[in-house]
Amino acid sequence: MFFILIIVIGLVAWALHLMQEAVESREFSLMLAGFLVSVAAAALMAVYFLMGNYVGYMTDMAHRAYLSNNLPESVGVANSTTDWFEDWVKEVQIEVEQAQVVQTASVFTPQASGLSARYFDLNKQSLDF
Repeated sequence: MFFILIIVIGLVAWALHLMQEAVESREFSLMLAGFLVSVAAAALMAVYFLMGNYVGYMTDMAHRAYLSNNLPESVGVANSTTDWFEDWVKEVQIEVEQAQVVQTASVFTPQASGLSARYFDLNKQSLDF
């Protein structure tokens, strides 16, 4: 951190020196060089902060992966990455099957579908001819 800060301070000082020389000698190329050096200092700081955040994020992700792999089975976390997905798919299939059973039961029984027995008998008679 301090090393990069010293480099950036040096670059800014150099850029200011170049720009001061450009004003004194009325030379555009020195002003351009000072501007480019200051942009390089700003880019160095931007990359430093971006990479610092990225390295921190990746370190945190590695730490979380390490912790999740070392949890005991009693906590309910599977060691394999596909076990939880397979368990979830089985649970969803069971829920879908149960919903289909309830839905078919409500279609065939007049009490479950909310229809009166008389209405059900009238519809049955009308379908017979």
